[in-house]
Amino acid sequence: MVSYEQQLKTQDAAQKEHWKQAWESYRQQETDEHDGIEGVIKKLIEKGMLSGQKILDIGGGAGRYAIPFSEYAQDVTITDISPRALAYARRYAEKKGRQNIQYVTLDWDKINISMLGWERHFDFVFASRCPAVRSRQGIDKMSAVSKGWCQINQLIHMEDTVFEKVKTRFPVQPGYDPHNDRAALQAFFNILWEQKFDPEITYLHQTGCHSV
Repeated sequence: MVSYEQQLKTQDAAQKEHWKQAWESYRQQETDEHDGIEGVIKKLIEKGMLSGQKILDIGGGAGRYAIPFSEYAQDVTITDISPRALAYARRYAEKKGRQNIQYVTLDWDKINISMLGWERHFDFVFASRCPAVRSRQGIDKMSAVSKGWCQINQLIHMEDTVFEKVKTRFPVQPGYDPHNDRAALQAFFNILWEQKFDPEITYLHQTGCHSV
């Protein structure tokens, strides 16, 4: 029987390769504001998790969430393993006139929380589709740096209308897609439940406007 942690680890290598190959095409999307981000922010504001808070965004890329967060937060720290991603984030933040953001290049798997002085340091810790938290160790570190809340943002189902049409005519099987990963959500929930946390799942549904 596959353990919850093995569920995450099995998908981790595939997800890392996905992001490595897709960075050039994602870099613009990372800084585009759209309804998906607005929906997440609305929910967080309703729960009082942004306003006046010290926020950490793990694996935040080019600031897709961190920069909108900075409009409400006291300050935001965005981390990523890629200096290039953080350079995009800095430029985008400067265009928006945001000065309450810190940019930290690091590998979440290898950081020493104590040396950084991050133990229970942040009010809210966030990660969106981030390979760095797809392990028990990654989740434990996330919890350790938070004195309030943590959120893992994970797409669990996305339909490609073009691919669906192709499948009706040809025997094509899809490869792993981190945008369709319900197993990861289940694994996150069960690991946290085993650790005596009270995990909560909130679903946001977004309908695309592309047609074929």
